[in-house]
Amino acid sequence: MISPLLSMTEALIEKRLLRGRKILFNKDDDFLKPLVEILAKADHQSIILWAIELAEDLSIAADDAYVKEAINICKMWAQGEVKMPLARKYILKVHSEAKENTFIKGLYLHAIAQGLSVIHTSKHALGLPIYELSALVYQNPDAFMPYIEVKKQHYIVVLKKMIDCDKTHYKWAAFLKGKDDD
Repeated sequence: MISPLLSMTEALIEKRLLRGRKILFNKDDDFLKPLVEILAKADHQSIILWAIELAEDLSIAADDAYVKEAINICKMWAQGEVKMPLARKYILKVHSEAKENTFIKGLYLHAIAQGLSVIHTSKHALGLPIYELSALVYQNPDAFMPYIEVKKQHYIVVLKKMIDCDKTHYKWAAFLKGKDDD
């Protein structure tokens, strides 16, 4: 039996599809509430590790050398080895690449760029799931619910793993050391 939340989510997404929306999720959607609640309590370093792991997973599907380079530059930014302007250039280039690709690949590239932007501010954290979940719906228009539910659970599992991990052995930029969030 499908839970009421999932059936409401399915109806909402189908309504958004019929309206021609490209981004099918909002930060205030009930479907995302469990993830939003954990993100709200997580420290910035945990969210960065979470977003980078998810971006790396997505980069495999993106199969784009520039994306892999952008991820490496952003890791260096989180470690204090490069400054924000260089990382920003790469993030914006990934967003630009998204506009030059197929619609679905573009959604994945936007997701990656949003994930990488988390280093600057945790406020970008939901951008990655919003774009990736939208792509999953478009890839599976007739049966998207199992895909997005599994992916949401994956986000939560990875985030909890990052919250619980020992972050003291990571090298952090000065602006990220001992800072809960911005």
